[in-house]
Amino acid sequence: MFSFDDSDFTIRLSRGDTLGLEFQFEGDIPTGADQVYFTVKRTPHDTKFKMEKKCTLYGEDLAFVNIQPEDTMNLPFGKYFWDLRVFYSDGNVTTPVKPCPFILEEVVGNDR
Repeated sequence: MFSFDDSDFTIRLSRGDTLGLEFQFEGDIPTGADQVYFTVKRTPHDTKFKMEKKCTLYGEDLAFVNIQPEDTMNLPFGKYFWDLRVFYSDGNVTTPVKPCPFILEEVVGNDR
């Protein structure tokens, strides 16, 4: 199960589920030479991430991240935080999505 609250960009995901997210950029749009990362940490101040996924850039202004079951399968249930960062080839870095809640929810069924 997945839900998204666009008032504060909260993501709720059942542990072990698959999720694809698409981001549309405005302004300083990343190109093929740039890198976009979707990162999840327990708190915004942690030095180690729990999940980091490189986004695929496509079209003129879109990035896609694909979260697979193995990305969350071993994480404890609970509240984390996610953000989106762009690392431009010229050395500039922007964070178009500041840290937002990422809730990893419990499941009842067995992992297969």
